[in-house]
Amino acid sequence: MAGKNVDDIPSTTQAISSQSSASIPRYIVIHRVECPGSTPAHSSHPAISSYLDVPRLFVGDNNRNPLRGRIPDEDSQKRAKKDPTISFIIHRTYNCLEYHDALFEALREVSANLEPPYLSSQLCLPSDAYDAVAEGEYMEIVSNDLNTAIEAVKEAETQKDSMDESLLLGWKREHNMVAPYLHFYHTRNLLRDYIPSLPERQSKELNLLLEYLDTEFSLEYQEAESLFLGDGLVSKKHFHKLFGPSEIIVTVEEGHHIAMLSKYPPLPGSSPIRLECEMWKFDGRFAKAKRIVTIPWPKHAGEVDKVPIKSLSIFPLRFDQQIEHRLRKRGEFFWQIRKPRLVLYTAPNQALDYRMENGRYMVDIETYRRSRRLNTNDNVVTEHAEEYLPVEATESTLPPTGSFTLLLPPTTFGFGLHDKKWRELAIEYAADIVWNKDMFDMLVIPEGEKDVLRALLLDNKEPIDVIARRDRVRLILLYGDSGSGKTFAAEALAELARKPLYRLAPYEVGIEVTQVENNIKEAFYLGDIWNAVLTMADTVGIRSALHNRAPVTSFLQPAQLTSMRLINTRTRAFEEFYGSKVPKYAILSHTWGQEEITFQDWAEPASVVQKSGFTKIIEACEQARNDDYSYIWVDTNCIDKSSSAELTEAINSMFAWYSKADICYAYLSDVPTFKPLSYSTEFRQSRWFKRGWTLQELLAPDSVVFYAADWSRIGTRSGLACDIAEATGIGIEYLRSHLKTGSTTQQDWSHIRSPKCHEASIAERMSWLSRRETTRIEDMAYCMLGIFGIHMPLIYGEGHRAFFRLQEEILKTSDDHSLFCWSWATGTNQVSLLAPRPHSFLEASHYQRHWHVVKPTPYAIANSGISIRLPIIQCWSSYIAILNVELGTERNIGIAMQKEALTSVFTRASYPDVPIPLAPGMVYRGSPLTEIFTPVQHADSESMTPSSLTTQPQCKTGVLLSFGLIGRHSDRHQFSGIRTFPPNRFAGHDSILVICPMEHCQEPGPNWLRRMTQTNEGFAGATIVEFTMAEGGTELIVFAVTTTKMDSYVIPRWHYCRIVDASLLSNLVKTTWCGVSLLKESTIPNLSSN
Repeated sequence: MAGKNVDDIPSTTQAISSQSSASIPRYIVIHRVECPGSTPAHSSHPAISSYLDVPRLFVGDNNRNPLRGRIPDEDSQKRAKKDPTISFIIHRTYNCLEYHDALFEALREVSANLEPPYLSSQLCLPSDAYDAVAEGEYMEIVSNDLNTAIEAVKEAETQKDSMDESLLLGWKREHNMVAPYLHFYHTRNLLRDYIPSLPERQSKELNLLLEYLDTEFSLEYQEAESLFLGDGLVSKKHFHKLFGPSEIIVTVEEGHHIAMLSKYPPLPGSSPIRLECEMWKFDGRFAKAKRIVTIPWPKHAGEVDKVPIKSLSIFPLRFDQQIEHRLRKRGEFFWQIRKPRLVLYTAPNQALDYRMENGRYMVDIETYRRSRRLNTNDNVVTEHAEEYLPVEATESTLPPTGSFTLLLPPTTFGFGLHDKKWRELAIEYAADIVWNKDMFDMLVIPEGEKDVLRALLLDNKEPIDVIARRDRVRLILLYGDSGSGKTFAAEALAELARKPLYRLAPYEVGIEVTQVENNIKEAFYLGDIWNAVLTMADTVGIRSALHNRAPVTSFLQPAQLTSMRLINTRTRAFEEFYGSKVPKYAILSHTWGQEEITFQDWAEPASVVQKSGFTKIIEACEQARNDDYSYIWVDTNCIDKSSSAELTEAINSMFAWYSKADICYAYLSDVPTFKPLSYSTEFRQSRWFKRGWTLQELLAPDSVVFYAADWSRIGTRSGLACDIAEATGIGIEYLRSHLKTGSTTQQDWSHIRSPKCHEASIAERMSWLSRRETTRIEDMAYCMLGIFGIHMPLIYGEGHRAFFRLQEEILKTSDDHSLFCWSWATGTNQVSLLAPRPHSFLEASHYQRHWHVVKPTPYAIANSGISIRLPIIQCWSSYIAILNVELGTERNIGIAMQKEALTSVFTRASYPDVPIPLAPGMVYRGSPLTEIFTPVQHADSESMTPSSLTTQPQCKTGVLLSFGLIGRHSDRHQFSGIRTFPPNRFAGHDSILVICPMEHCQEPGPNWLRRMTQTNEGFAGATIVEFTMAEGGTELIVFAVTTTKMDSYVIPRWHYCRIVDASLLSNLVKTTWCGVSLLKESTIPNLSSN
């Protein structure tokens, strides 16, 4: 390498600073070279090296010389942090390998054009090479003054009367310190405006920062702004600069413009862009919900470098003033209807849902939630809510200033006074009612009677309390012949009073006594809370239908009427039915494919007629019509999944709908056709038997008929019970058909017969699910609601938490302890009595409830854990909790527990990782119940990963376990030490040890040894234990484990005997069990004397 000109090299002091004066703030630049060393020429290069000047290669260097500078960086970064004149440090990174590739590739091209080629030029540089170009840069702020200055600007810029936060919020985040410093790009003018108001030192340091940004990035910044503001375009190069801090972004979802606030700029260079966003939701109170948004570069752009900003799927709202005006107007009206309010809905026909009409709707979110039995705490709004709008702000006449109204939801729910249905309303089509006061003057009645009616009308002031309001009710009887204007008079009174008009038509009153009671009470209830005018028609039909019936003496609690949307098999149109009016219908069970038809698709069948999902529905209609069914239900298109409320109601009603169906067609799309002689293999392997949702569809109906892909009939559930049992693990007794007690139309719709599957234990029902899967994690829980006869709100996005909520709901309705009989190696992070995932019940089908072991006690469930009272066996380091469960002939089942010394909280022990069949002598009949408090959830997400041990038999011989201490008469309950051989068979912190009573020791000797060591008798392993007794001396015991295989599971049994004969021990030591030598003589030198 040629010699360096030392005079041209700056000193360290000069290189470290941008300016030399100690009174003026400065910054330093550290150049960091990284070399992957992935080629032979680079293998000797340092992986990381730092310099104070720009690195490059020098004259005489070849491709084996590392990229480097002339001034190595020793500890300048450390010294800079202690130097009060240093404001910030710029770190630039360079890639040694890429620099070499680019440099020597250029030299090879030059050499190839020489005559003759100059080969040496590929090896040594004739002169210094060009400076390396940094591939990355980030900033490190080390000055407290600079940090304080930026924080001061952030504080000053925060608006006191607005919900909006400062643009500088989060400016210290690591993402924002990466070039080209997107946060500072969007806030540099804000920082510059505040410089005059800062103290001198802070203003100088902030000015230095802005000068650096202007020097290094001003051209790049100006190019982006010219492209954005001047042309309305964005390029891939400047894509990330489009989204700034506290940026309002807009997109379209389900036909509505949705605005969100992006809190921070994206990470430079990320693909796709990920933004942390917030928006406001409303469920009776305003809650801020978080959301992660991804924005890829548009695929339609192709090779085009620039696209219009408004063509992006998500773009900043500041680039479309028209949309911003619409969103703000929409949000302001949403603020007005946060409390009950009557609105006029005038949506265009294409925006109306199926069978929905324009008209007057009462918007009342709290009443809507009560009618749907939704709990505010379980709503999706509160799932990620970290901030709620203060009560005083909610009660204010005007909404909060700033971006609040832009971020409000696009829809709400309203009650149609014309059809008595709750509908999802788009806010932009809702408006205030324009009352027609002239209607009352149009009444053709004497003026004196009009005055009486005016006097009877209540004023519009709210009463002080409910009782007062009830006292002010007026009942007005309008009578006359048909067509005399009674209805018009009621409408005129409502318009004059500026109140909603609640009409109750004759067919809405009903005929059955209970129906009349419920419907009338519901009408009075809604009329009362909405201060409405209630009109009821006087019909002879109602009076005659109720003639000679028992009088209505009391009002029942208002019931939520169940509705069904069915397909007419002849017209293929939707029809809706309510309660007992639901006709006899067929139902389709199938697995979803790629071309399913949705509720919206069915409105325009011509556009989807070629899809396989459409053909499937049409053929199902044909089959139902051939079987003389006028209606059929199909989940893909009979549920409007765009409505979260309808989807929740549908999933909670699904089991009832399948149970009430007259026949269920199970369509197996992956079984091509029925082959009488060879159908069974394809049938048992069908995907239909592996999906979670089809489990309830198999068990709920009374009659299930299976069809192949070509709609050839395979057979019925009863006839195929053996094949189904083999495919699913479900007992045959649950697959036989059970006769209904009456037809669907004769039964009260609210009554659902108790299905046979509800007789199975919790563990057995869970085992059916463990063999199945669903696309969404949450559906593994939601698909079991009907199987367990429970209801709960749906929260898509909660992940594995849904399965925990399912088990919590089961605990509220059942005291079946088999819920705790799940297995597989738990590990230290699995501490709860509740299973982490459905597959933990894979081998749990044989655990049944046992009614005679422990008297059931109620559970208490809190946010942090479960409280339950059980008898326990205290062990050396752990406990065994005894459950009301039996396994085959074993009627005593326990689970291993540990107790934390500091908190007294019980947790599931790591070993044994299966429920333990206990010998009869282990169970303390007179043992008092112990209050056990255990966590609800497991410690971390690792518990959701199935262990590799799930495929092993349910017996772990590495655990030291014996029969237990019975009573207080054993002399083995006190000892001071313990050793095991092999030595890794016991650890005091994670194993179960129950002291053995002497009276149950088995006789040692050749027969015992021979019997224990026969592998064909189920021998699994053994452990030798040396106890150091408290009163002195030692005792040697051998524990052996044998197993008995029962179907798909293994029952372990533990045996033990006391070793008193050294010769027996010698024979034992030399014996090879299960093909593996248990012990070598060299491992037990201290035991030979015993």
